[in-house]
Amino acid sequence: MINDKTLQSGYDNEYGSYNLSVKKTDEKTITLVSVYTIKKDMIPADKYNLLKEINNHWDNSKDSKLMIRKH
Repeated sequence: MINDKTLQSGYDNEYGSYNLSVKKTDEKTITLVSVYTIKKDMIPADKYNLLKEINNHWDNSKDSKLMIRKH
């Protein structure tokens, strides 16, 4: 993998979190783990921007490209 370090990301606040990790687990396997968590049942309207921040990190990550060098 060429850009695996740029695909590692995480964001956390009091209302939720988003984490993305990519790693080569063996010679023929790449593992991608994406975890989106909402921590509260209710989010006050004045705190909606905190949920939106998590969604923005998810949106940015889902458009990422994984580059692999062929040997």
